[in-house]
Amino acid sequence: MRKISQVGIVVMAASLVAAMLLGFYYYAYEGMSEKAEHHAVSQLRAKRAIIRSFMSTVETAINNHRWAAERMLSRPDSLITVARRVVELNPEIMGCAVALDPTLTDDQRFEPYAVRRSNGEIEEMVIDEAHDYTQSEFYTLAQSKGEGVWSEPYMDSVGAKAMLTTYAIPLHTEEGRMAGVLLADIALDWVNHTANSDLFLESSYIMIISREGRLLAYIDPQFILNEHVNDIKKEVRDPRVVELNRRMLNGEQGDLSLRNIKGEKKHAYFAPVGGNTGWSMALICADKDVFRDLRLLRLGLLLMLLLSGGLIAFISYRSVSDINQLKTVSAERERIASELRIASNIQQSMLPRKTAMAKKRDDICIQGYLASAKEVGGDLYDHFVRDEKLFFCIGDVSGKGIPAALVMAVTRSLFRNIAARESQPAKIMASINNGADEMDEAGMFVTLFVGVLDLPSGRLRYCNAGHCPPYVLTEGHQSDATLPVVPNLPIGVMPGYKFQEQETLLPDQTTIFLYTDGLTEAKSLNQGRYGDERLANLLPQLDPEPEPLLKAVDHSVRDFVKEAEQSDDLTMLAIRYRKPRHEVSLHERLTLDNDLQQIPQLNQFVTDIARQLKLDEETTNGLKLATEEIVVNVMSYAYPPGTKGSITTEVEAETGQLRIAITDNGKPFDPTIAPEVDTTLSAEERPVGGLGIFLARQLMDALNYERIGGKNILTLIKHINNKK
Repeated sequence: MRKISQVGIVVMAASLVAAMLLGFYYYAYEGMSEKAEHHAVSQLRAKRAIIRSFMSTVETAINNHRWAAERMLSRPDSLITVARRVVELNPEIMGCAVALDPTLTDDQRFEPYAVRRSNGEIEEMVIDEAHDYTQSEFYTLAQSKGEGVWSEPYMDSVGAKAMLTTYAIPLHTEEGRMAGVLLADIALDWVNHTANSDLFLESSYIMIISREGRLLAYIDPQFILNEHVNDIKKEVRDPRVVELNRRMLNGEQGDLSLRNIKGEKKHAYFAPVGGNTGWSMALICADKDVFRDLRLLRLGLLLMLLLSGGLIAFISYRSVSDINQLKTVSAERERIASELRIASNIQQSMLPRKTAMAKKRDDICIQGYLASAKEVGGDLYDHFVRDEKLFFCIGDVSGKGIPAALVMAVTRSLFRNIAARESQPAKIMASINNGADEMDEAGMFVTLFVGVLDLPSGRLRYCNAGHCPPYVLTEGHQSDATLPVVPNLPIGVMPGYKFQEQETLLPDQTTIFLYTDGLTEAKSLNQGRYGDERLANLLPQLDPEPEPLLKAVDHSVRDFVKEAEQSDDLTMLAIRYRKPRHEVSLHERLTLDNDLQQIPQLNQFVTDIARQLKLDEETTNGLKLATEEIVVNVMSYAYPPGTKGSITTEVEAETGQLRIAITDNGKPFDPTIAPEVDTTLSAEERPVGGLGIFLARQLMDALNYERIGGKNILTLIKHINNKK
């Protein structure tokens, strides 16, 4: 009986251990499955958002230049300037062409083309007349649909000499007749590289197919363009690959499990790219990599079951198991540490660097600093200059580590893509908020400050989404204080939230100091937190130049915390603004009443200035047309009907640049933030107004608006060749 009792105890103990281990295995499997699926879907969405944003940028660039191309249809030889300008302004576009209807050019095919070569130079050419582009898909499809279309991928052996996909929109004459297409080429190499870089598993890859099933991105680059999606089904023996291909071609979203010819299990997560591309993409992951840790755990459990025959064996096994588990954890920690070091390097490479252009500017000086509490963190900052405006941001993602770093990367990418075509901080913030809401399913949020500084005037427009108010350090430190900020909600809290925008005018020699709460909440071992008061007392004592300013603040924080471990990410950004001082070679002024009969005086005024500067005819005509459109708009709408007012046109010329400032004291109106004109609509469908500012944007290099002293000041900037 005693022997039976001992056997029973052993059996019961072994059964209990087995049940516990099986339960642990089940919940581990469920948890890892859910985590793997979440990571895969999140990465698929992130890649889709990046590619879709890229495609949208290309579409916007081509649509914005349609009007300029249609204006030049009567002068075909000038169309190459439109193509070159598109390529110059949009680094994501490899080539741009205008393919004219042969009936407009005496039945001769005419296709001026500008392409960016691998060395960065832009080459202009007219494609050989023997190339019959009228039979190309981008031409026939745009002509038949009457709207912008993306072509199937193809190999261009004539112009770009690369694998391409093309976005084309139809052009029309003033009579509404089809006149050809304006098109942009993007390289498939970029699509494949973007899709299959920085994936969370080494063996995973992304497949992108066109609307007809041709491969745009794949693990084997040799398949791209050369194979149809149905041609790769021979790699697997599972008939569900046919279902995967069918659902992707139908634009569906979902997931499937497959097996390849070796019997290895794969997971496929797929979704349409969106827009009017007709593309679909899928993330393919190997089951063995997704559940690599689970297999190790399963082996350990089997070993436990074999050693659970007796109580002594069970106790012994637990000791062995602890040792094995410790080894596994140590190896896993080392692997994670290695991956985190790589992730940290990637995150640091995303921060802006001092480019050659920034070093040449004498109106701004910028310095940034970021120190993560862990290998990777959730703080971010970014800045760049576009159209004589400095766009900058600083943000702090809730949480730390890899999840926060992923949200940080998405937020920074959204800021870059949106600010490349939008100048209002509130709209930039709203777009980031909507984009972040689509990406984030973990309930994380981002405090963010976005600013747009007009460099010629010092006008700062900004929007604060729950972030720390920046400090403004003026010359001599007479009025150092924080910027007044509206308490908008952080990014990701409420989809569709309407953000409020603010503005101020920065004096000459002003420094803006921005930071995350990791600065004021830095902790020492025995003195509590660094605090807002300590920072406010320190800043007026420091050199306002960005580099020494950040070094001094960093030294102060380090001296305060001493040996205490850093508890939060710490980021700082300092911007020094110096009001531009120009060496003027010509200064003329003309004041007119709000009377359209005086417009000839304006045209003669601009003509005389162009003659003094020895400008060519095309530049002169562009200056006259842009100036006339703006002044006519002011005369027509700035003052109430029957009210007499004046419009002053002041011209300053300096080396390499011409500035035309148009001033009135009518009602406030900023034309630079007016919605873009939809030139795809007919004259009857299009709302009244907006074409004047649209035309000025096409003809000038930059536009700036200011409201100073109750006056509207719109400055047109044109780069000219007047060097002495």
